[in-house]
Amino acid sequence: METRVLPRPGWTLVAIAGRLDMISAGPLEQELETLIGAGTRRLAIDMSGLDYLSSAGLRALLVAGRRLQETQGTLALVGLRGTVKEVMEIAGLSNVFPAYGSESDLLAARPDWR
Repeated sequence: METRVLPRPGWTLVAIAGRLDMISAGPLEQELETLIGAGTRRLAIDMSGLDYLSSAGLRALLVAGRRLQETQGTLALVGLRGTVKEVMEIAGLSNVFPAYGSESDLLAARPDWR
């Protein structure tokens, strides 16, 4: 899996691509924890480049979401599509995290992130 951290004014976008599975979930979880530990409170994960999402990947997202909630932060998802979107829906996580079609959709819906 490929990860890019893209700082934005007042929030951070993490773009992930490839497979979020048992092998890549741990490193992603650590990277998100590092960002949250450093003070990130508004975190968006761009999943438009993700081809596969396993239960281990779901867990990494849940851990980050819970950690942000503890610090009065927010985790949003961007670019869910195809089977990754289906996995999120089947797991019942579509209602747990706010999801947006694109970064511009997120900013349109959440002007407080600008």
